[in-house]
This record gives sequence, C-alpha cells and structure tokens, in this order.
Amino acid sequence: MDLVIDGLTVTGAEIDTDPFVYAIGTKLPTGGTLTAVVFREHLPYVGLSFAQRRGV
Repeated sequence: MDLVIDGLTVTGAEIDTDPFVYAIGTKLPTGGTLTAVVFREHLPYVGLSFAQRRGV
C-alpha cells in the first residue's frame, strides 16, 4: 500500500478487515510512525494524503 506524505509516495500498510473503519500507517524517516483511521462511511468524501508540520 502506498501513502503520500508531502507529495512523496512511501510504502505503508493497511488494515482493511474491520467492517466499520479503514486504517493505514507507515514508519517515518525521522523514526516516528504515522497512522490514520477513518470510518468507512466517510471514505468516499476524503483523500488520504499527509503533510509534515514544520516549526513545531
């Protein structure tokens, strides 16, 4: 599964077995982990791409 972070495609993982939610995640180059869980009923209305917060 591919994810987009700051416009770059990275390899991730998905959990697509729950009837109510869809989950994705990936390890970040900085050592952290990105995860997201979305209710399945909302999936048609959202795009799953991500951006890093800067200057925090």
